[in-house]
Amino acid sequence: METLKSLEESMDESLVPILSPKVGIFRRGKYAAGKRIGKGNAVNEVKRGQVLGYVEQLGTFVPVESPQAGEAVKFLIADGSPVEYRQEVVDLAPFFGGHIIGDSKHA
Repeated sequence: METLKSLEESMDESLVPILSPKVGIFRRGKYAAGKRIGKGNAVNEVKRGQVLGYVEQLGTFVPVESPQAGEAVKFLIADGSPVEYRQEVVDLAPFFGGHIIGDSKHA
């Protein structure tokens, strides 16, 4: 009989981490001309390429996009917090097939 902890660990293995494309300040939501126009929240469904937030770097906003369709389970970084290059910012539960085929992290 599996314990609750081992069940949680097995569930976590199915999540795809969405990584920060740059070093900077993580901003959830949508921006236009440097002004926030929407809020970024964990949502039920995201499409491939959908912008979940931005990394602000020297006045520019670099989008953090979903690599595949799925459900954004949890934001791991608070709005306005510093992020490092390739730091996990969102956990994504993919709809089809688990991890991205060809992703070297999961090959």
